[in-house]
Amino acid sequence: MIGTLRSYDTQARFAQDWDNPRMIGKTHAVWAVGPVVVIVLLAAVAALVAGVAGGAYFGTSPAVVASLGVGAIATATIGYATTSSNRVVGLAIVAAGWSVGLYLLVFGLARIAYGEWGPSPLASTLAHLAFAGHVPPLTLFVVAGLLTRRALIGERHSGWPLIASVGLAAILFVAIFTLANPGAPFAGVRPVFQVPYPILVGGLVVNNMWLATLLLPPVLLIWARREARGHGDRRRLATAAIASLVPVCQLLLCTLLGLAVDASGITHQGGATLLIAGLGAAWPLTGVGFGLAVRGPSLQYTVSSGVLARAASLVLGVMTAMIAICAGLLISLGRGFGTTFVIAVAVVVVALALRPLAVRVLAALVGEPAAPIQSAGQRPQWVATLAPDAART
Repeated sequence: MIGTLRSYDTQARFAQDWDNPRMIGKTHAVWAVGPVVVIVLLAAVAALVAGVAGGAYFGTSPAVVASLGVGAIATATIGYATTSSNRVVGLAIVAAGWSVGLYLLVFGLARIAYGEWGPSPLASTLAHLAFAGHVPPLTLFVVAGLLTRRALIGERHSGWPLIASVGLAAILFVAIFTLANPGAPFAGVRPVFQVPYPILVGGLVVNNMWLATLLLPPVLLIWARREARGHGDRRRLATAAIASLVPVCQLLLCTLLGLAVDASGITHQGGATLLIAGLGAAWPLTGVGFGLAVRGPSLQYTVSSGVLARAASLVLGVMTAMIAICAGLLISLGRGFGTTFVIAVAVVVVALALRPLAVRVLAALVGEPAAPIQSAGQRPQWVATLAPDAART
């Protein structure tokens, strides 16, 4: 009888613990972050095995493994934390963390399979997956950004931008998987289908259209912020808009490194390593911004306008510098870096030319249209006037 009562008491305590919100939260955290940790560990082992077997390449370099591994775990953790405020946005960020981790894992597995069995069907499949693996993480930038916008402005439907982005991403992924040649790291692996050159040109057009969708979240978020006059969510929209510019920096980094490789200023291996490592840093930064934007929608927003202005200035400064460097590298194409002075002059000129545009974008992000102010004995400077609702905090 006493044993039965103890058994019932133990079961009752277990039931209370299981129904405890903290226990449920820990279980959800394990399901959200645990698989990513396992995937990253497997990817690190695969990269180590590929390196020992003599098959190391940019996809298994320590910089890529560290950046994508830490980035995947951090992104999934941020996404799980965001689910308490907005489940849909949080799950999109968690999915991004998973996609980054799987991207890293495929790099290692593809190299191991190719080293062991050559251009076999398995190695060919994994090589094509590695070549197309950047599409899901970049597409989820757009998905998470548009879902954040929908949550902030109260739309019930995602609309055509989300459908267009996902649709183009699906078409591009299939096209890369079946028509693209994985290149030097997987010599001998051929495309699944051999198609005429005009079809390949059409694939490039689809690729450029898909890359252009990365501009949809910042453009739509900035527009929504300017239209939300008198509403308390303007700083939330500004936060999300600033975060959505980080993927644009990743796109500019891709362009910059491509021009640097063409100008013989950097090797293809080095350029690919920097580009993929940049993805591991871009997603946590973007996830933090989206998470802050949707955090506690019923509570007062605590991110000050000064912090937003400094963050926007930093991101826009990086973008301006990248565009200026790209312009300088265009001049050096076919000449190597023998025209260093001309490149430097071009970078400075383009940066100064883009400054007024950057000021206007800054004003659209965190304030009203720029207005000149003049202090005693100083030249007038153009600054963004903070919105009244943002300046109170």
